[in-house]
Amino acid sequence: MIPPIGMWYIRIIILLIIIQLFYVRESRAEDEQRWILSGYGSIPTQMIGISVYGINTLKIGYYGTLAITVNQPYYDDPNLYNMSINKAENIFGDTLLESNDKWQSFFVGITQKIYKLNFIYGGIGFSNKDVFRKYDDEYEILGNQGHYWIKDSDASIRYAPGIQLGLLHIMPTGWCIGGGFQTTPQGVHIIVGKKMTGP
Repeated sequence: MIPPIGMWYIRIIILLIIIQLFYVRESRAEDEQRWILSGYGSIPTQMIGISVYGINTLKIGYYGTLAITVNQPYYDDPNLYNMSINKAENIFGDTLLESNDKWQSFFVGITQKIYKLNFIYGGIGFSNKDVFRKYDDEYEILGNQGHYWIKDSDASIRYAPGIQLGLLHIMPTGWCIGGGFQTTPQGVHIIVGKKMTGP
């Protein structure tokens, strides 16, 4: 079942396609559509992902980005326990070692040519954040040598809205570089990709 906020993003994608088809004048010239596949990296959130750009030098284009955090713990980590913070700290008396945020983000937006093969892009999206806490069990009953993770459900976030804005440059070789920022999770991102189709 698609959550209500997911339906809104499906509508946004449909709207972007309609804009791509009907915005600005029609042209009989050589097809200026370029499909670009790129890698995506964001700091300081340690996110990696992929972006797909449907860039058009005659019309507004569109893009989509999916990204996740790659820090520990992994969701299938055998040292990740289904336990409350109260149990870990107040019943077991274990010591908190660190806390990590794991993000999953999805953005869609539009691209617009600003000069030659330089484009600006901007979009909206949502992000989920899972917060994990690492504890030390001095008796080494739980985890690996007493180190284990639990999820902090109270601090975790679902469907936090955010925006992206950035610049993209297509080089004569077909490689692309770009970068910008996003508000949720807050940080800057860098993209490096390759033109897949188009002149």
